[in-house]
Amino acid sequence: MLTASDTFQTAQPRLRKLVRRSEQQTGSRMLAYESVARRIGSTPSWIRKFLGNQPVAEPSYSVVHNIIAAYHDACQHWDDVAAEERRRFFELGEAEYELADEAAERLGVEAGSAEARARGASGLVSHVVDAERERLTADDPGRPASWRGVRR
Repeated sequence: MLTASDTFQTAQPRLRKLVRRSEQQTGSRMLAYESVARRIGSTPSWIRKFLGNQPVAEPSYSVVHNIIAAYHDACQHWDDVAAEERRRFFELGEAEYELADEAAERLGVEAGSAEARARGASGLVSHVVDAERERLTADDPGRPASWRGVRR
């Protein structure tokens, strides 16, 4: 059975995170209190007092349950959003490699080779970098090997 202290320690951090996230979305802390209060079945003033460590009536079991459920739902939503962003990020990476392979074909370099990938750069960038390096070393053949590719 949960004691008052256990209830406080369980509900307060979750409620604080729900309010903080809602505040980021609405742009107003007062609107965040109202939004979260509707979600958990409480009042904005009770949330302010509860989070502000002011004397407040102990939350009922249903309110604590609603806080935990709302926090769980919010975490699930945030995980889904993060997974979608991760999926879109990797899709963009795959598209970049497709573009690099197309550029390599146009330049007559074997697609997928180290030269085309240029250690993660696109096929076009590697040729531009190589051409610039050759130009810099050709301008000053007496430059030490450690200085090659470095501008003065």
